[in-house]
Amino acid sequence: MGEGELGLEGRWWSMPFGSAVVVDFVEVAGEEDGVVRVEEEVALVPGYGVEQGMVDWQGLRAMWEGEVDWEGVEVVEWERLRFKRQVHEVISLVEVAGLAEGKEVVLKSVLQQQEQRYMYNELKMLLSLGSHPNLIGRPLGVVTKKGRFGNRRGVCGFLLEWFPLSSLKERLLRDDYEETTSTEQKLRWARQVTEAFVHINGHNNAGFYPDLKPDNIVLREDAKTGMLDAVLIDLEQRGGWFAWSPPEVAYVEYLEMLANESGLPEGGLKDEILEQLREYYGDPEWSPDAAGPRYHNTDGGFSSPWLALLEARKAKGWGTHFLERAQVFMLGKLLWCIFAGQPFVRCGIDHEVLRDGDPGYESRRSGKARAFPEFKKTPRAVRELIQACTAGAPEWDTSQPRLPGVVLRGGKLHPVGSTGGHTPTIAVDTLNAARRFWNREVELARSFMEELLLDRGSSLESMKEKGSPTLDSVATSGLLDQVQTRPLFSKVLEQLNRIASG
Repeated sequence: MGEGELGLEGRWWSMPFGSAVVVDFVEVAGEEDGVVRVEEEVALVPGYGVEQGMVDWQGLRAMWEGEVDWEGVEVVEWERLRFKRQVHEVISLVEVAGLAEGKEVVLKSVLQQQEQRYMYNELKMLLSLGSHPNLIGRPLGVVTKKGRFGNRRGVCGFLLEWFPLSSLKERLLRDDYEETTSTEQKLRWARQVTEAFVHINGHNNAGFYPDLKPDNIVLREDAKTGMLDAVLIDLEQRGGWFAWSPPEVAYVEYLEMLANESGLPEGGLKDEILEQLREYYGDPEWSPDAAGPRYHNTDGGFSSPWLALLEARKAKGWGTHFLERAQVFMLGKLLWCIFAGQPFVRCGIDHEVLRDGDPGYESRRSGKARAFPEFKKTPRAVRELIQACTAGAPEWDTSQPRLPGVVLRGGKLHPVGSTGGHTPTIAVDTLNAARRFWNREVELARSFMEELLLDRGSSLESMKEKGSPTLDSVATSGLLDQVQTRPLFSKVLEQLNRIASG
């Protein structure tokens, strides 16, 4: 049977894993009545990168020998899966013949080659970490699929438990609409997430979690108490959205983007930033795309700014606690979301802006805080803890508040305070607001990198002369000084327990 006789579905199943369906909407004028109609054009675009980049199960076992525990993990052939429904771009609900007694389970997979390395790193983390009640459990199975290259079966995903109560983000979206969450429940979530962080960071040298947000926490009902427990998911270690990332990470990420595909002309400022990054990373050959899309075994994932903090922790000298305090920063923002009843922090221009409507309307309706770090209903002791955890956040600078200046309204971005419409003036005002935001961000990023290199240089000289002091013994200023005031997880948990008991 030729390809034309297969039909759309038949042609789809004959294509490589990782191919795309492209739907285009075309306006067509009627021949007789002149009425404009919209027709859909569907095209199947083959993609070969994912299958080319697949690593077979035996290859992963050899790479990770002595590092992970494969006990109890079943190898599941793709052909045993039965698709039920799509939950997310990379999350499908499936049933598996002979596994989990016919229950729905999650298939986590990727459809882009550049995403593949994060999937394999998450699988490694899941196989390495011990169990914890507030952390997603070990994979139920590793899924393999026959590819078109070398006639081998590559690992294309893995199977996880399904949590039908959905995410903390969905719960916070419903808060004050259908139900109101008690302070007792909020404190329960706060302590559970903190305990999960303590557990992850106790994992050898690679344990840390850099992508905290309400989307990455799912809920499970406690059968005894009826309360909801928080379960942390998504262990890819790729990093998080700018609005959530600690400034000491986000600023370095900005500079990576400027040194890479930013449109900056070659030489001059671009070369200066690249040299600063190479000095910070301690690698004269470093470049933003040096790692490449293919997976290779590593500890801690593929985010250079986070890996730099991981190396500082391993060195047990300069910046020993930077990695933990960077995660505490994200925890502080999560605590704000939980106690403010908000799914978004709304303090940057990134993916959140494109998912969230005008916060002013919601605030007027519910009386809730609009954006971090505004407080309206949060207990004072929790406010103080949030402020301590997020020390160094530019949002605390009252002289130059970090506000994105744009909101989503009617599917389009508008400057804050506009009443709507899509006039050219509104479009220009929106661009100017975004430009002002990013000019300020880049200015802060460049100042921070200068401070970072200066203070690290002072620390390294001190280590040569006096042994191996921590950063606490080195004179610091600006952001680094504020970072050092953030509490460690043990202190955060201690304070949350004190609040809960009092």
